[in-house]
Amino acid sequence: MTVIWWRDIPAQVTARDGRRQSKIVLHPRFQVAIDKAASRAGKRTYNDYIEEWRRTQRTCGEDIDTEVSAEAERLESEYDKHRLAQLIQSGGVEGGPTFPPAQDETQGKGARLEGGPA
Repeated sequence: MTVIWWRDIPAQVTARDGRRQSKIVLHPRFQVAIDKAASRAGKRTYNDYIEEWRRTQRTCGEDIDTEVSAEAERLESEYDKHRLAQLIQSGGVEGGPTFPPAQDETQGKGARLEGGPA
C-alpha cells in the first residue's frame, strides 16, 4: 500500500495486487490544504511544488480494496480541519514554523502555480 503526500499532507492511498489496483483520492479539502500550504511556503513554481511530493509504503493484505478504504478513512479522520489548518500555516510541515498568509490568500484568490503544464 502506498500513501502519496505533499510534504506532510496526505493526498491519495493506492495499492496494487498484480494487475489489479485500488485507489482513493482523499476528500477535496486535502488538495485545498496542499495548495494553500504550498502558497504559504513559497512553492509557487511547478518544479518547486512537484519536488515536494513523496510516497510512503507498507505491506498490504490480500483484500486491497478494504485496506485502501480503511487507510483513507483513518487519514481523513486523523487529519481533521484543525490539523489541516495547522499544516497550512506551517507550509505543509508537521510541527514546522508558521508562515504568514500568502498574498493570494489575503486577496481572496486561490493558489496558482507558475510554469506548470498548460
